[in-house]
Amino acid sequence: MERTVRDLVRHWADETPNASAIVSLEGDALTYAELAALIDTGATAIRRRSVAAHDRVAIVLPNGPPMAVAFLATNAVAAAAPLNPGLTEAEFRYYFEDLEVRLLIAESTDTTPATRVAHQMGIEVLALSLIHI
Repeated sequence: MERTVRDLVRHWADETPNASAIVSLEGDALTYAELAALIDTGATAIRRRSVAAHDRVAIVLPNGPPMAVAFLATNAVAAAAPLNPGLTEAEFRYYFEDLEVRLLIAESTDTTPATRVAHQMGIEVLALSLIHI
């Protein structure tokens, strides 16, 4: 029986819901129950934007628990394409075009190189706060 990472997180959420699943460098932790809920919430938010399994979703976030959750939520419903937040507009344009990005997940919809390029290219931006991470 094949299992996905989402299945494994759900398993551990059922077995040990209060155990730490992800811990930040600062010591903040997400339990398996919290992680499973965030993956489901994120996957639903992504799916609501008409993203299909074959679509690519760019994720432009700094390393840390929010990035991990966004990556896992995206992989539950589509192909995740994590990109370095330090890229230039020209680099984002190249990657967005090359990957045929359908959606961008970013910290906010505020103007950053990634969100500027996404808006110029007609790519929807999903603010991280909308998936409650």
